[in-house]
Amino acid sequence: MARQKLTKIVVEGMKPGPEELVVWDSALPGFGLRIKPTGIRSYIVQYRTRDTGQSKRMTIGQHGPLLTFDQAKRQARAFLTEWGTTERCSTTSSCQSSDRKR
Repeated sequence: MARQKLTKIVVEGMKPGPEELVVWDSALPGFGLRIKPTGIRSYIVQYRTRDTGQSKRMTIGQHGPLLTFDQAKRQARAFLTEWGTTERCSTTSSCQSSDRKR
């Protein structure tokens, strides 16, 4: 689980590895990019629900012509403001054990 400032150029320049890679945006906590070994890039949000504090992860969509970096970041900011806090997972185990929801 890496952390860096995500931009369009950074997202498009990232190379897939042998395992799934998740990079969290340092500018917007809870917003990240998942890169599968196949090279598919998807934007994700990780948040804690307001009522139970349970950690959740949701896919915003796949990077490409239908969903640009700027669109995904705007959607993530709106989602995090509306539905959850913008707390990022602090440990690898809490990220891996979180519920994944689409």
